[in-house]
Amino acid sequence: MEQIIIYADPVKFCVASCQAPVMAVKIGEEGYWPIYSRFSADQLNAQDVTPEILESAIAGSMFGWDRPAAKSALQFAGRAS
Repeated sequence: MEQIIIYADPVKFCVASCQAPVMAVKIGEEGYWPIYSRFSADQLNAQDVTPEILESAIAGSMFGWDRPAAKSALQFAGRAS
């Protein structure tokens, strides 16, 4: 299955001190990764990544992909049951 990555602005979502301009959330995986890019998170995301999907992906990466809050991101990635 294709790896779906959603990008976020660390100023809004990073709970630790983040130095990277963008963070990446991989759907189905815990945590997030710094991305050093000249593009913003909005520019890197697909046009169809809504704020709801973004927040859902953040919740899934932080609290677990089995949580109800992660449902929108999983549906976006085609992995919801």
